[in-house]
Amino acid sequence: MKWNKVDDPSDISSLLFQKNDDHINANTRTSCYYVGPVAITNTAVVSGRGLIAMRNIAAGECLFVTPATVSARVESVYQLWVSRNSEPGTLEEISEQVLVEKMKSLISNADEQATVESFMALMGATASNTTSLSIAQLLGRGSDEATASFTINNISDDGLLQIIRKNAFGPDFVTYSSIEHQWLDNNTFTPRRLLGLFPLAAMINHSCVPNAVRVFAGETMITHACDSIKAGQEIVWSYLPPTQPYPQRHATLRHRHEFVCQCRRCTGEAEFWDAPPDSISVSTLDSWVRLCNRTLDDVDVQEARSATIRLLEDVLQAKDIANGTKHFIRVGFTQIYISYLNYALQSTKSVEVNHLDYLLQKICLPLHLSMVACNNASTEHLSILHLCYELMGFIHSASKDQNLTINKLRFWTTQVRKACMVRYGNLGNDIESVRKVMQHTRTVLRNKDGFARSTHGYI
Repeated sequence: MKWNKVDDPSDISSLLFQKNDDHINANTRTSCYYVGPVAITNTAVVSGRGLIAMRNIAAGECLFVTPATVSARVESVYQLWVSRNSEPGTLEEISEQVLVEKMKSLISNADEQATVESFMALMGATASNTTSLSIAQLLGRGSDEATASFTINNISDDGLLQIIRKNAFGPDFVTYSSIEHQWLDNNTFTPRRLLGLFPLAAMINHSCVPNAVRVFAGETMITHACDSIKAGQEIVWSYLPPTQPYPQRHATLRHRHEFVCQCRRCTGEAEFWDAPPDSISVSTLDSWVRLCNRTLDDVDVQEARSATIRLLEDVLQAKDIANGTKHFIRVGFTQIYISYLNYALQSTKSVEVNHLDYLLQKICLPLHLSMVACNNASTEHLSILHLCYELMGFIHSASKDQNLTINKLRFWTTQVRKACMVRYGNLGNDIESVRKVMQHTRTVLRNKDGFARSTHGYI
């Protein structure tokens, strides 16, 4: 692989703005790298090993850019998926199969031992065996000597599969299931990537209050700080959607990742769920969790969402609930808020402008501030901000005196811009690049199949 160091990590626009088919004709996307002020540690909270900040880092600063050291090519996976009747398997299983075969071919190639070393370092990676790891090794740029003794005969397929299932990164934003549905419908959508190993990124541990966020540009992962990080502080991100209620996050992490999260968000929410306020019962909380997963938009469901939000916001006014915990609880029910606001936006002709303005002030603004507090610049946060901008845009267009509403419209525009410049960096402070990112994220997040239809395949 030809390696190209990113010249200016504050401007990754050249990676983001390549078109969906550019990666087929060029290899630059899979060879760019950059390592910022990060270091490997063997004293991380969750599993002993992890990444820490070498100095104080501001939100929006680039932490690292890394290509996949090995990945399952979309074309190879698609061909096997098309012929799956003879060899049945889900798209995820087929992707794993292709990646195992790719890893085996690298292991048997004497010229690829540095790459092999990058993913073999992940086998059983713990605090005790990460002390000698270097970032160069994890990027596949280490010495060829360390793994020269590896042969295809002493590494089982199951061993490679364990490396994949514990460390690999699958599709971003879309799921294997949604991709399969697209292909079954003879849709021409071709994802940029399906499954790959990014050993440096695999060092990062989980927290429901992340301070880092990742973006995929083809087979290149770009990671930025989404919150300020102090020197020596561990770099963490969320292994699952941050907007799930506490019980769902807790169950998913135990089942899929085999650990119990004890981050400050889970600790705060656990107290709320174990001993809810007198005004709500355990059965009420359970009904809220079920409502998060309701996708129907009939009047009864919308009324249930409205009642839930009113009661929840009343509960969150209690003085005995810490402010941080209030943010955490609200974010856990984000899907109810989004579904409610989307329905309101679709019903603007029958909803009074004053009511929409009330929603922006009393629902949208607190939700936005809660996302900033614990999941800043996530895709869910961006989706909320674009939704708020659309609501304000309708209010502004319907206003008889737009001088009274223009500043509110500018406020929400600024919030979208700020979130984008955290998630994607400051893009060289180029106004056109920032505007382009804002327009792209709105296309992806606010349109059905927006990701599949977008010119640039990132989010």
